[in-house]
Amino acid sequence: HPKMVYYTTLLPKEMKGPHLHKRRTGYITCLTGKVVAILKYADVYEEIILSSKEPKTIEVLPGVGLLTINLSNSISSLLNICAPAWHPEKPDNFQADFSDYDMNKWKKYLENNQ
Repeated sequence: HPKMVYYTTLLPKEMKGPHLHKRRTGYITCLTGKVVAILKYADVYEEIILSSKEPKTIEVLPGVGLLTINLSNSISSLLNICAPAWHPEKPDNFQADFSDYDMNKWKKYLENNQ
């Protein structure tokens, strides 16, 4: 059951992450704009396009790395409904290693869609 809801924005072409949570599950929906959510399961990557024009919600399980990139030329916004809730005495935000992920595809996309 959700314990926390938060709203975040990404500036045009901005990236957030990569990070992961060891205890938290998140359910992420794009409210405005268009982003790619890149999930890392062990050594396998999954790329999911999230868009306000075709709304869907993705589940990000504990231990799954997440990198989001705004593919829009305007601000994109995401809603994350998650559990457990953030607590200052129980930090659960960790750097995820995406060093073996090839970002060239998204760099070219962003360069060609200005």
